[in-house]
Amino acid sequence: MRAAITTGILGGWRYSVFVVFGAALSAGAMLGTAPVLTNIDDPIKSQALFLADFPALKPLVIEHPSLTGYHPEVSNFMIDVILYYGMIMISGIPIIFIISMLFFGWRMQLMKTNQTPKTYNVHLMLFK
Repeated sequence: MRAAITTGILGGWRYSVFVVFGAALSAGAMLGTAPVLTNIDDPIKSQALFLADFPALKPLVIEHPSLTGYHPEVSNFMIDVILYYGMIMISGIPIIFIISMLFFGWRMQLMKTNQTPKTYNVHLMLFK
């Protein structure tokens, strides 16, 4: 019988599996619901607005009658929500980076007292 691994940021591989499973489930849910949330309310109106803005699209619309797109006047409000959410998430990356570096520095201080000097030096080299 194999002993459970009790190290790691979450206390072992068992918890890491749950984190990976949760992340995969969340990503699948986001990928599955994004097309539904960003669906255009009236594609015909959107197509007419595009033709009014860009008359050169008329031959293309005749050839492909289902041609449509996201026109700013007709777009669903969820597109704006997704864009704002993305901007908030991207602006949080530097904060997450700083917190991660502080956490790593704290772990290095613990490692300096608990590990051999060779192990500490290897991790210090990887930190640089």
